[in-house]
Amino acid sequence: MNNNDLPSISALSKGENSWRIDWFGDLAFPNRLIRRTQPSLFLHLSRVLNNNYRDDPSVLLSPDSTTPAKFQRKVWISAGTLPLLRIGDIWRNDKLEASPEYQLETFVDLRIDDTTVSLIKAGLNLDHKGFLLPISEHPWHMQCTHSYCVMVELPGDRRLIIPCIELIRFYFGSSSSLLTKLFLSPLERKALYSNPQFDNATGRLVLELAEKISGASAADIGRLHLDPAAWRAALHVGASALKASLAKQSVYPQAFFPFEGKTTLVAAGKWLSFEDQLQATFIVYNLRSCSHPLRLKTASLTDPGAAAQLHRTL
Repeated sequence: MNNNDLPSISALSKGENSWRIDWFGDLAFPNRLIRRTQPSLFLHLSRVLNNNYRDDPSVLLSPDSTTPAKFQRKVWISAGTLPLLRIGDIWRNDKLEASPEYQLETFVDLRIDDTTVSLIKAGLNLDHKGFLLPISEHPWHMQCTHSYCVMVELPGDRRLIIPCIELIRFYFGSSSSLLTKLFLSPLERKALYSNPQFDNATGRLVLELAEKISGASAADIGRLHLDPAAWRAALHVGASALKASLAKQSVYPQAFFPFEGKTTLVAAGKWLSFEDQLQATFIVYNLRSCSHPLRLKTASLTDPGAAAQLHRTL
């Protein structure tokens, strides 16, 4: 792809320096005159010091590869741009320069339910035995220790930790319009779609998208209609933000998996130590794939602004 065809986000990187997306901070409406209906996320970035990552991405696993976390740049980014933003990505001169794999791992047959998955804060000191994300190995989250993550238990007293914003991006990031609706509570079905018709014999769902909802989210919205677990997960994003806002606290959105059952996850991130175990915690920077079977096989939608139907087979 020509570099001119890449998405451009001017707030991320000015000039020729390379900047790494480190973490997502709180959610707010930083300028209501401009974004009255557009929630924004406080994004934390560090300047990359070791440019050898272009030939050897593993150098980025070292805290010394970027400027110290206390010197992070912080910028407000509209929540609708989240589909384009992944922790660990490198941006330069307003454009995405690289999506390093860091440590790419496959977690086979994970059990996803309330016995194996819990909600934690990024700064958790587990049973007063040590921080799950030790600052010496992972300083990039240190200004967002109250942000939420989900923790999945792994065999051998190990764990997988996924920032909630990454969970939201991966499972609901098909369009900016859907993501923006998710962060605004209360989420109502009529804000996304109407007139759903499901054929049990064929597994075909027909629905009418709400105004300004992108057709790219047809499959996601179809799952929200058919799967109670997915709908509950979607509702919880905005509800958690509203609860924190009403309590006059910093708003760090919470999220859960939009399903229960077994899955195999492929993720890019970094192994961290805990106590005397070297590879005890895998912090996910970005999810690459999820094998959980989806209930929706075929979706059709009627877009009020288009003359034809769109058919999507998953």
